[in-house]
Amino acid sequence: MDIQSMMDEASERERMIYAKFRLYDVDGTGTIDVHEIQELLKELRVVGVANDADRYLVKKLMHELGRDEDGVIDFEEFKVRRAHSLSPRRQLDQLGRRIQK
Repeated sequence: MDIQSMMDEASERERMIYAKFRLYDVDGTGTIDVHEIQELLKELRVVGVANDADRYLVKKLMHELGRDEDGVIDFEEFKVRRAHSLSPRRQLDQLGRRIQK
């Protein structure tokens, strides 16, 4: 594979990651916040109702996903995490199980 093909493949992969990011960034602010993560986890059935344990799980997940601890996940943070996983659903499910321990 030549360099141009590798760059084209990387660009396509980044576009796909960005499309996923936009799905999770429901309010279109360019970041994924605690409320968006909580709703996503509810959809994935990782958390149920908003009780103290679920709020703790969401905060812990935000801490694990966010590198700069600003309380939101930006595209660069999301992209780094996505580079290690093919399925965002599987990734969030695994993270949820790991931080529940």
